[in-house]
Amino acid sequence: MKIARFIVPYVLTLALGCTTAVPAPPSAVAGDPRLSAEEARADLEFLYRSLQSAHYNLYVHRPKAQYDASFQQVSSQLARPVSRIELVRELQPFVALGQIGHARIEFPVGDYVRALKEGGTILPFDIRIDGDRVFVTHSYLENSRIKPGVELLAFDERPIREVVDHVSRYVSGERPYMVHAQLERFFPRWLWVARGDIGELRVAARTTGEDRFVETIHGLPIGQVEPLKSKWTEALSRREVRFLDERIAYLRPGPFYNVEGGDSMDPGPFRTFIDDAFQKIQAARSPILIIDLRDNPGGDNSFSDLMVAWFASRPFRFSDDYSIKASPEIRRQFAKQVAESDDDGIVTQMHQALKDRKDGDIVPFELPRVSPRQDRFEGRVFLLLNRHSYSNAASVAGMVQDYGFAKVIGEETADLPTSYASSAQFTLPHSGLVVTYPKGYFVRPSGDKSLRGVVPDFPIPADVFLQGADAVLRAAVEIAASQ
Repeated sequence: MKIARFIVPYVLTLALGCTTAVPAPPSAVAGDPRLSAEEARADLEFLYRSLQSAHYNLYVHRPKAQYDASFQQVSSQLARPVSRIELVRELQPFVALGQIGHARIEFPVGDYVRALKEGGTILPFDIRIDGDRVFVTHSYLENSRIKPGVELLAFDERPIREVVDHVSRYVSGERPYMVHAQLERFFPRWLWVARGDIGELRVAARTTGEDRFVETIHGLPIGQVEPLKSKWTEALSRREVRFLDERIAYLRPGPFYNVEGGDSMDPGPFRTFIDDAFQKIQAARSPILIIDLRDNPGGDNSFSDLMVAWFASRPFRFSDDYSIKASPEIRRQFAKQVAESDDDGIVTQMHQALKDRKDGDIVPFELPRVSPRQDRFEGRVFLLLNRHSYSNAASVAGMVQDYGFAKVIGEETADLPTSYASSAQFTLPHSGLVVTYPKGYFVRPSGDKSLRGVVPDFPIPADVFLQGADAVLRAAVEIAASQ
């Protein structure tokens, strides 16, 4: 396995969608036994101790004194038996305190699946946050005025920004833009974590014509909303190549991991698709190629490199400055992965690089360069992004922009091309909650270390994104055709 950095909302969407079945964790089947106060505090202590040991730079945005104070506050609140969901409510804000997107407690999928089976209800629409304003993007209500494009003002007389700020406590991110972007795909789910089932809710809103209204709605069953949501999120995993006209080819590569079944890190099916797609594009002699990375959850550079090699003009890698932190946690994970693999891949090389280093050392690691194909595509390439082009998708965009391989169209990504990432995980011993942390740090090829996403060369106005995916693609085509 190479530098895999997945984003959890998309994994959960696939897990709960109509077409993808995954086995539920034991807690989702056996009920939700409460943890004693002693067990809950032990998990908190294990969490903090492990983050201090394994996290690449835990205190980069928050001082240790602030973490220590938060630890004492959470510990004092864990004075009675708690359910797993109640523990998540306490522990995830503690992890999110550090403002690192790749440090988080993973969403409690098992508990959510159990709630689904028991008829639990959630908010029946998704949102988009633009500055101080919140809009509906998808609605699963029938016969309702709450439709895409409607601006939300309040829930039960509470201003919508207060609601968003409250739920934001459960989302990890380097900056509000990243937190809000994640909420746009995950808001009903984290709202469910924060307050439980959604019963009756008074929603104040207004239309684009400033027509204000108040509507009382009811939460819909999780088992009803998730299949409806999957109808539009299935595009995340759909790979596609087609021709928009005689000059412009369109490629949607889908996630940079294996979605065809079997080993998620097997690049074979992806390689077959990408090679076939570019051979078709070459045969059509299209002078312009739009690569659509909107809503792409990312994945692993061992996949994306196969795509970039088709239009790169010189050897490349997504970072010239990459390092990892030595810790007992990552040594254990590397040892397990090496034992399960029979190749001499990057994980094996990293494992060897840590062999003679002491825990806590920051260890530079040189990533290999990838050569372009001799039969590469030599037309103009444009990458189409939105704020939901995450993880490796953002890294790909930053890399091709820095190398000059392509121009970027769309909106700034929420995720960062220079980032504490290269995620690893450990599990809390009593609750079984999974904690993701960044074991590494990488800098985009340009050397820019600022907390900025990939900024497009040709931005598309925010109001176009509210008009839907087709409107955004039309705008991208106009830009690409005019360059």
